[in-house]
Amino acid sequence: MSNTEAPISVTFKTTKQSLVTIRANDAEEFSNIVAHNVTILADAVKEAEEAIHSTVGGPATAAPTKQQAVSSLAKSLGAIVVTEGANGPNAESPDRFCVHGRMNRLEGNGQYGLYKGFFCPTPKGSTDKCATQYVKKQEPEFVHFYADKK
Repeated sequence: MSNTEAPISVTFKTTKQSLVTIRANDAEEFSNIVAHNVTILADAVKEAEEAIHSTVGGPATAAPTKQQAVSSLAKSLGAIVVTEGANGPNAESPDRFCVHGRMNRLEGNGQYGLYKGFFCPTPKGSTDKCATQYVKKQEPEFVHFYADKK
């Protein structure tokens, strides 16, 4: 401990994640600081937090729409958004989308046998083509999957 550091040091975290540290030389001094300055400290911290958050965060923004919230969550989790309420033969296997739009439903016989999957709509060989999302045989969706009509 340095010569300038007090033997008692307590740090509090506010609801907005700011840290407030109170230092004292002994328990009595600590108790007096807290008792006499708790309201002043609380008001000062609140005022500082409001000033910081209004400067950093800018003006208050509207709450995100359901679609924006779902997209944001999917992006943060690396997930794929599957649309709700699909009709027709693919009702049990809804459409999937990538950043380029609705993915194409394709099926065929490949090197490893029958495959079904969702393919990025960008042209073959594109450098920004999204990964194919195969439907595995053990997934219930495999039975209800129908390829797009071409």
